[in-house]
Amino acid sequence: MTTKKNNQAPEAGPGPIPRTALSMGEFAVSFGVSRSMAYHMLNEGLYKTFLIGRRRFVAVEEAKKLAARLTSEAG
Repeated sequence: MTTKKNNQAPEAGPGPIPRTALSMGEFAVSFGVSRSMAYHMLNEGLYKTFLIGRRRFVAVEEAKKLAARLTSEAG
């Protein structure tokens, strides 16, 4: 049995890799819209996506830009 000395937490590694892309479902949830509305917004040209195989993704930076643009238009 091992014990921690001086109540110190074990050293952390490099940490988790940050997300760089969202699936269309994750994008829709994060914006509070349906997947259908997310695809409608895509077809309107509001943001760009990319494919990996047959799956479509939104870059996190693209989602942040869209959120900033929608926020500035709303107020």
